[in-house]
Amino acid sequence: MRKHRRRRLAALTLAAILVPAGVPSGAAATGRVRVHASMELRETYDSNAFLIRGPRIGDFYTTLSPRLSLTYRGPRIAVDAESGASFFVYGRLKDLNDQFFDERLRVEYKIAPRLYLEAEDTYTSVSRRVGRPDDLASNLVQSNTWHIGPIFRSDLGGRSRMEVKADYGTTNYVNGHFENGQTPDFQQARTSLYIEREVSEAITVYTSQEFTRRDFSQVENASFTGLLSTIGLRWGIGRRLSLDASGGKQWLHFGGPGTENGSIVDLALHWSPTQRTRVTAAYDQVFTSDVDGKLYRQKRYTLGLERRIGPRTLLRANSFYSEFTQSIGGFGNDNYFGGNVKLEHKLLPRLLVDLGWSYAANAGGLSTDNFDRNLASMGIRYEY
Repeated sequence: MRKHRRRRLAALTLAAILVPAGVPSGAAATGRVRVHASMELRETYDSNAFLIRGPRIGDFYTTLSPRLSLTYRGPRIAVDAESGASFFVYGRLKDLNDQFFDERLRVEYKIAPRLYLEAEDTYTSVSRRVGRPDDLASNLVQSNTWHIGPIFRSDLGGRSRMEVKADYGTTNYVNGHFENGQTPDFQQARTSLYIEREVSEAITVYTSQEFTRRDFSQVENASFTGLLSTIGLRWGIGRRLSLDASGGKQWLHFGGPGTENGSIVDLALHWSPTQRTRVTAAYDQVFTSDVDGKLYRQKRYTLGLERRIGPRTLLRANSFYSEFTQSIGGFGNDNYFGGNVKLEHKLLPRLLVDLGWSYAANAGGLSTDNFDRNLASMGIRYEY
C-alpha cells in the first residue's frame, strides 16, 4: 500500500507541475494555451515632430498601444498569434494623428519526428497622413506578407545540430505606390542551411548558408538572386566575459545593374563586472537591397550599459555611431550619432512605468537633411 501511495503522490506532484492551474489534467496530452495581454500609454515630446512640410516644429503626442498574443503548444502543432495597434494623438499638429495595426500568425506542424511544415502570415496597416493630410485614402498603406515551407531538424551527434529550411511567399501592398505609380509587390523563394557544433562547454561554432530569389512584378531592375554565407562563434570567456562574433559575404545579382557583393560582420562583447551590471560593445555591418532596387551598406558602432538598481528598477543606456551608404542610384553617404537612456521601475508585479530620452543627429555626409532630434517620453504599461 505504501508503494502505491508513493507512486500516486509522485504522479499527482508531476501533474501539478506540468498542467497549468485551472486546466483539467487531461488537457496536458492535447496541449497548452497561453494568453498575454498588455496596454501601454505613453506621452512623448518630439523636437522634430513636423519633418515633411515647412520648418521643423516640436510637439507633444500621446500613444495608446494595446496588444494581445496567444501561444499554443500541442503534440504536433505549435501556434503563435499576435495582434496589436498604436494610436497617435498630437497636441498642436492634429494632421499628424495616425493609426498603426499589425497582426501575425505562425503555425508549425510536425509531419515526422524531424520534419515540420511552417506557415506564417503578417499584416500591417498604416494611415500615413504626414505630408498629405487631406487625402487619407491615398495614404492608407496596407501590406500582407506570407510564406510556407518545410523545415528539417536533426541532431548530428551529441553536440551538433542541423536545420534545413525552404519556403515560398509573397508581399503585397495596397496603395503603396511609388511616385511613378509602380507597386513594390514581390514573390520570394528561399532555402537555408544552418549547422551548429558545441566545441566545448564554453565555445559554440556555427555556419549558415542562404539562397534567395526575389521577383518584383512592376519595379524595374529590382529583382535579384542572392546568396548569403556566414560563420559564427559564441564564446563564454570566463564567468564575466562573453563574445558573439559572426561574419560572411553576400552576393546579389540584379538583371540590370549586374552583380554586387558586400561583407556582413556582427561582433558583440559582453562584460559583467558585477551581478547587476552588464556592459556591451558591438559593431555590425550589413549589406542589403531595399524594395526600390537600391543597395544599402551600413556600419554601426554601439556601446551599451545595463544596470539593475534594486529588485524593481532597471537602467539602460546606449550610444551609437552609424555610417550609411546608398551605393546604386543614391545620394552617397550619411553618418549619424546619438544615444538613449531609459529608466524602468516596476510599481506592481504587472504594472511598469518608465522614463526615457533619446538623441540623434546627422554627423555629416552628402545629405542636405542635417538635423538633430530629441525625444523625451514617459510611459506606463500593464501586462496580464
